[in-house]
Amino acid sequence: MTGPASNQCRVRVSSANDSSVNDISDANFSINEPPPPPPGGCAAKTAVQGTPREANTLTLLYRFRDRVLSKSARGQQYIAQFYQFSPEAVSLMVSHPALLFQTREMLRRFMPVIQSVIDRQAAKITQTDLMDIDRFLTAYAAQGSSEFRRTIKQLKRDLRDRQVQSEFGITVSH
Repeated sequence: MTGPASNQCRVRVSSANDSSVNDISDANFSINEPPPPPPGGCAAKTAVQGTPREANTLTLLYRFRDRVLSKSARGQQYIAQFYQFSPEAVSLMVSHPALLFQTREMLRRFMPVIQSVIDRQAAKITQTDLMDIDRFLTAYAAQGSSEFRRTIKQLKRDLRDRQVQSEFGITVSH
């Protein structure tokens, strides 16, 4: 099936001040649902679900994917890897709550950098930031499959590669 699905539904409406329930099941309406997520879920959605800035964070991440990553071969490779390993990352976040917490903290911390990259403004990080990102990725790799570990190992190399940093408009201060 392509496109959103439409479902008929029955609605019960009640008032907080009145315990009676009004049945309006004969009302004529439908609810449009987005297509289901890939099996295993979306790591980005899982990471931000229930956080105060959930919608804003997801919007920014989608913009980063669509306006930055999708414009280069390397970025397209990162997108493909994200979708390939998203179910595994979701599983790891669910089974290791510390990883979920770390993921949320890393997103919160680096959202301004991501916004700068999207806006093609100066995006600066420090060597300490790189070490923290490396430790974060290492925490995932320690729990992941061998293929996931290999992919993270390459990503960690890319993060320290000046050519890759330049490609995405990131400057690392020493």
